[in-house]
Amino acid sequence: MPLNFKAQIGGAIDLDTGLTICEPRTLPASLPTNPDRVEYQYTLYRGDERYYIGLFGVDTVVEKDGHKEWIFALDFGRDWVLDSVFSIKRDLGNDDDDFVFLQGLARGLVAMFEKDHSEDDVRYVVLTDTALLAARGITVPNGVTRLGSGEIVLAEILTPAQTSAVLL
Repeated sequence: MPLNFKAQIGGAIDLDTGLTICEPRTLPASLPTNPDRVEYQYTLYRGDERYYIGLFGVDTVVEKDGHKEWIFALDFGRDWVLDSVFSIKRDLGNDDDDFVFLQGLARGLVAMFEKDHSEDDVRYVVLTDTALLAARGITVPNGVTRLGSGEIVLAEILTPAQTSAVLL
């Protein structure tokens, strides 16, 4: 059964598997050379089992229609990130299609932010590289948002300023 995370205080949970994702620890990835790069460290739990996913991202602010939008882009486009994801899949005994699992977990990483409130719009997006997936024999289904850079959007959540989030 595909992962289906719901936001909860301090993280997100998939009720069917009991897998819980805690809010990430964030650190600067490469200051001072590129202050926009961030390292995200996620901890996941199921019962007494603990899993970790570390990945990089880029944080940017754009002006849009007279107000700011903060964009937090998480990068699943590295072999070591996918190795971590699929190691968790094996440990859970999950038999979903690899892309379905990858997308479900990516949605969990951003679902926890759906109840956040801010004076500005806030968007979390998880991206990966189609060539990297193809090298692993993973087919990207139709309907997935493709970017001109060869990347696809695995998950995205937008929280408008001072309102409830919209899971995309």
